[in-house]
Amino acid sequence: MSSPATKKSPTVAEIALTPLKTCLVNLPQSLVIALENSNLSAQDVVVEVLVRDPANSGKNGRTTQRSIYTGWSGMPTTRRPSPLSAGYSERSFASKEPEVASVEIDSTFGRTLGLANGQRAGLLLHYDPPLAHTVNIEPLTPGDWEIIELHANFLELNLLSQIRALPNPSFTASPSEQAQHAHPLTLHLSPTSTANIIISSLIPPLAASVPFAKIAPDAEVIVAPKMRPRLPLQNGSRSNLSVGRKSAGGRSGKSVAPPRRKSEEEKLQTTLLLRPCDRKFCQRRFENDEDYKDENVGLRA
Repeated sequence: MSSPATKKSPTVAEIALTPLKTCLVNLPQSLVIALENSNLSAQDVVVEVLVRDPANSGKNGRTTQRSIYTGWSGMPTTRRPSPLSAGYSERSFASKEPEVASVEIDSTFGRTLGLANGQRAGLLLHYDPPLAHTVNIEPLTPGDWEIIELHANFLELNLLSQIRALPNPSFTASPSEQAQHAHPLTLHLSPTSTANIIISSLIPPLAASVPFAKIAPDAEVIVAPKMRPRLPLQNGSRSNLSVGRKSAGGRSGKSVAPPRRKSEEEKLQTTLLLRPCDRKFCQRRFENDEDYKDENVGLRA
């Protein structure tokens, strides 16, 4: 499969973390005008955000770049351009602009990816990317799986409106390298609930040289559960409940025996509470007891 068509000259932009509640970004005004003049719809565009990754340094000690794949929301950014700092990426992205525009990314999604407000990045636009008709996703953590379970219906109805670009989990930059970990995606499932997912596989599968795909409008999304691990019960765990501790008077330590388990007979026993009352207030219940009128017959229920 051939690589998607790409605008090969990156545009320098400053990341602006904004509560967009989606994995789509707002592009600088200059790119929006270029896309509109080319009659390209937002659904046909994938945005590659190039950022520096200080955590992963190359062989020469320089920081490497990583790619984040998103879709375009169809909207321009609302922030004004800021002056381009002299020490950043004029050499990396070959930009001669005196000012740098902004690209707006959802704040929750951006922090999940380790992005910072005001961080500089390069923008690459890809047109007509390959389509994925079946998407297998996996929650990033067991907590994300629990949130997805609670909002399964909302996820089914709103996934396509929040995600467009899908990173290829089997992508490798060169045949000698191992597959890179696909970056997570953030889903907004309620006004206060988000869940992070990763792409585990795509159908039809992509070549290892293709870094991403676009989700098809009729795509089938399959979510793999991610349960919390259960703690195994160790042999003799009951004896481990004995704890050595000092008494209140500072004497030698005593072992506290584990609580005795109730037998089945004790569990079945019930407690009956009785309340005495004066006979004169319930005389009608004793109208037929003339034989015992003057006798003390004890407790009667």
